[in-house]
Amino acid sequence: MINIQTLSNQLGIEIADPATKGRFEIHTPTAVSPTQVETAELSFPVEKAVEVRTSTVTLPKNRGLFVRTSGGEFVFESAEKDRKHLPDDEYILEMGGVSVKLYISISSSITVRRRSNGINLGLDGQRNVVIGARSQHQTAPGTITVTDDAEDVMRALSFFGSSLKTTSPERAFSTLRGSPPLIQHGDEFHVPSNIERPSTGVKLVLPPKREFLYPATSLAYYLGTTIEPGKEPRLIVGDSEYELDRRRYETTVERTLQQVFLLDCVARTEGLYPVCLYERELIEPRVELDFARLFDAPLADRLTAYLDVPFRAIEPAISSWNFSADVVPSVKSDEVLPLLANDLALVRIAESPVSTAKTEAANPERLEAFYRTSSPELPESNVPDLPVNPVFEIEKKNPCRNERTGVGRSGVSVRR
Repeated sequence: MINIQTLSNQLGIEIADPATKGRFEIHTPTAVSPTQVETAELSFPVEKAVEVRTSTVTLPKNRGLFVRTSGGEFVFESAEKDRKHLPDDEYILEMGGVSVKLYISISSSITVRRRSNGINLGLDGQRNVVIGARSQHQTAPGTITVTDDAEDVMRALSFFGSSLKTTSPERAFSTLRGSPPLIQHGDEFHVPSNIERPSTGVKLVLPPKREFLYPATSLAYYLGTTIEPGKEPRLIVGDSEYELDRRRYETTVERTLQQVFLLDCVARTEGLYPVCLYERELIEPRVELDFARLFDAPLADRLTAYLDVPFRAIEPAISSWNFSADVVPSVKSDEVLPLLANDLALVRIAESPVSTAKTEAANPERLEAFYRTSSPELPESNVPDLPVNPVFEIEKKNPCRNERTGVGRSGVSVRR
């Protein structure tokens, strides 16, 4: 969790990220007392926000500073010139190239001066300044212990969404989805106190068997769902229920994930990154969705609107998914689920351990590389041991076809 406190050796505040051991200072001309405020004060997802009152803000590193109005309209980037005067308005400033993701909200005219040792922001007198930050770490928040019982795996999957940094459509950006908790086996079920189940109001009801749990791994993570045992698989969103056809279960789950992800990619263009998206041009005439309204809608309302669209209407805009894995439903496979979820893999059930011939392209060396690179900051002791016999087959596809929506860039992370 981000810490923000007064500097002890000079005037200003320090923002520290214990997860990455990164820190960043903001200097002020007089002493300030940061007061914690709601993170909603900033338009961007942040973990913590404070308010200080000052006439000047000095950022002691000359990095990229991106300025937008509070409505998201891009105004200025500090690399463009050494001095810039911005008229009185409400601004959101984004600091790039530092160890934490930093945002500053200011309602004032601003004179931006870029110097060799940093950036100075001169305000129109004493103003309230809101400063927010979020961690850029991609490490897992901890490890959930499960027994060999499939119901424990189901309980663990309910905590995967704890790492989501937002439930807005911008969670389609991979940087706004943290790595889910790891899984290890032990004598009893245990969840560390720092891992909290998200409150999204979205629920999966599944038979407590690995054959049903594994394919739902990425969907549960992306939607931040809780999972409850039940005879017939279904997704519950508020007062609406969606059957996950038992006869075509894997296909139905895959299509649900693809549909929600794609429509999030389209809806996020109504936010702070209003890019022209090819897929939006392709599907907007085929659906009756108000993406501007959906961007700000509650999660349940947005999902219901998405899922009421027939899949055939958006299918032409869905490119091949980057990453799929055929997994044998067994105790030894449980520990790879967080790594698959982290890349939004389409998980399918393999009938039996794949043969040596079939896994020639997915040999233990390549599997080990996959484990290591899926979460590069994870200490090696937290990486699951490779099984003696391969229990799943990996297929990663060329991401080029998906670059338009961000699947493979801003969406599914493809690491080479």
